[in-house]
Amino acid sequence: MSHICEEILESYPGTPKVDWLNYNHRKSLIRVIKKMLDLHLIETIDGDVKKFLFEDDAEVLYVTTVYARYFMRPYPQNIYDYAHWSDLIEDETQDNENAQRHLVYKKLFMQPQLLRGKLSEADFYYIRNQRPSIENFAERYSEYHLELYKDVAMLVMHENKARNISFPANKALDDILLHLMALVRKHDYPVDAFSEMHVSTEQWDDLIDELIAIYQYGWSKEYRDKKKDALEVAIMKHGKAWGFLDREVTGICMYPTFARFAGKYSLNEKKEVEK
Repeated sequence: MSHICEEILESYPGTPKVDWLNYNHRKSLIRVIKKMLDLHLIETIDGDVKKFLFEDDAEVLYVTTVYARYFMRPYPQNIYDYAHWSDLIEDETQDNENAQRHLVYKKLFMQPQLLRGKLSEADFYYIRNQRPSIENFAERYSEYHLELYKDVAMLVMHENKARNISFPANKALDDILLHLMALVRKHDYPVDAFSEMHVSTEQWDDLIDELIAIYQYGWSKEYRDKKKDALEVAIMKHGKAWGFLDREVTGICMYPTFARFAGKYSLNEKKEVEK
C-alpha cells in the first residue's frame, strides 16, 4: 500500500495535490482498491485495507494478477495528448499482429452491440471466424455471453445484476421500449440487406399512438401524464442510447437488436391494474 501511495503522490497531476492525512483522500483510494479487487486486477496477500481509513501509514501487501496486464495497453503517444477517449480506441498500433483482436474485443465490451451495417466487413468476419475463442474469453473473464446473428453481435448477461448497467433494467422507459418492440414484431415491417427496419414518419407516429392506446394504462404516472410529443422524444433518446433506434431524414431506423427483445403485461398484471 505504501508503494501505491508513493506512486500516486508522484504521478497525480490534479490540484489540489493528494494528501494521505486527508480522510476523504484515503477513503477515495480505498474505493479504488476495492474496485480493483472486485475486477481481480490485484489480490490481497496480507493486511486489511480498512485500516488505511484511520491510519495513513497502515500497510497492506498486494500482488497483481494476470488481468492487470490487459487493463491498459501502451499507445504511440501520451494519453493526455488525446482529445477524446474514442481516439484511444481508433489509434491502435497497426504493426501489432493482435491489433484487430484488441479493437474488436474493445468494441464488443464497450458498445451495446456491433452491427454488420456499421462495422467493417473484415471485423465482422473476424467475429464470425473467431466465435469459439470470443465466447470462451467472454465467459471465462466476465459475466457476459456472446450472441451472434447474421447482422449483429453482442454480449449479453443471462442474469441481470444490480452493479451492471444493462437492458432491460428496472426503469419505466425500459418497459416502454419493450412494449414498443412487441408492437414492431406484430407489424412485421420489411427489412433491408442488414436486417434494419425503416419506417416513415407517419408510420412511426402511428406506432406511438398504438403504443399509448394499448400500454399506457400500466405505466408510471410520469409517463402516463406525458404528452405524446414529449413521450416520443424520451423514447427516441433512450432507444438511441442503447443502439436500438436512430432518426433518419424520412423517418426512423430500427436496428436488428430491436427484434431481440419484447415485452407485454401478463394477465395477472392487467387484472391488478384494472382493480
